Amino acid sequence: MKTKTRFSTLLVMLFSLFIGQQAMAQGKTSSDAHKVTNEELKAYLGNYKAEAGPGFDITISLDGDDRLMAQPTNKSQPNTLLRATAKDKFDLVNTGGLVISFNREDDKVVSLTFSQGGQSFSAKKEE
Repeated sequence: MKTKTRFSTLLVMLFSLFIGQQAMAQGKTSSDAHKVTNEELKAYLGNYKAEAGPGFDITISLDGDDRLMAQPTNKSQPNTLLRATAKDKFDLVNTGGLVISFNREDDKVVSLTFSQGGQSFSAKKEE
């Protein structure tokens, strides 16, 4: 439990330290590593609630047709661009290696997992 609390605190600090004005830097979610269509991006949209411990909730939204964005639901930090690295896997741009992986059941996105440095926590998609 202490590890999840420390990771949640680290995650909040990373959002605070690295995101700033550069979060809206030019770019698209699709990358050379993985192309994603607008229709595919729509599957990720929604609010995600931390499953355990004092994490924080996150909102995944679209900026235009081709920019998948992540932001704490309480809007304590600005929207941050997600860059596709593989199917259902994205780097949070300008966060020093924070990764969001979307989890599916029956081909439907049901949760996401934040990970960095061998630690992770999950948030369940709200219906």
